[in-house]
Amino acid sequence: KKKLAALAFCLLLVISVVLCGCSQNVEANKNRKINSVNHRGYGDAPENTLSAYRLSKEMGFTMVECDVCFTKDGQAVLLHDDTVNRTSNINSQGKVKISDLTLAEARELDFGSLKNDKYKGEKIPTYQEFIDLCVELELYPYIEIKNGATAEQVASLAEVVANSELTTVTWIARNIDFLSQLAEIRPNDRLGLIVNIVSSKSINALAEID
Repeated sequence: KKKLAALAFCLLLVISVVLCGCSQNVEANKNRKINSVNHRGYGDAPENTLSAYRLSKEMGFTMVECDVCFTKDGQAVLLHDDTVNRTSNINSQGKVKISDLTLAEARELDFGSLKNDKYKGEKIPTYQEFIDLCVELELYPYIEIKNGATAEQVASLAEVVANSELTTVTWIARNIDFLSQLAEIRPNDRLGLIVNIVSSKSINALAEID
């Protein structure tokens, strides 16, 4: 009984410490330097938006991850899903793919109000805008290229980085061909293969890229 009581006390102590940490004001944590990758930008703002990456900088992150896909007219934008339904205010009973919308059509949607009213009117950012922001805020980008991109589109993403003030970036993808192509175009960049299960096949594929 004494051991159980002691264990219960320890658990309550841990929980109270965690809750205290979670309740800290956002303002108190600004300007920290965190050597960690902020996934899709800081979560208090809508994911994969410029507001999310600005908040990442304010919260002390030095590296940020984004997801890149392409519109119907071939413009690179930031979006995690194939469709815009989950993250925008689109009024549609069916799923609407970003690849079925032009950039102008996608820009008409609100990608902020579902998260918080203060982000109402937030537009889907272009990849160029994201890279420019990383340069401005001195953020190191982890760029995930979503499936469905063409070799020409992958090359265009690399060209945007080459024309920026960024020295290196990290590219991540599920498609090993994307990484193989980028290894040739930008040999000094870091590469990451996304897999559900680490297998000898994926290891050998990466080894071939060297």
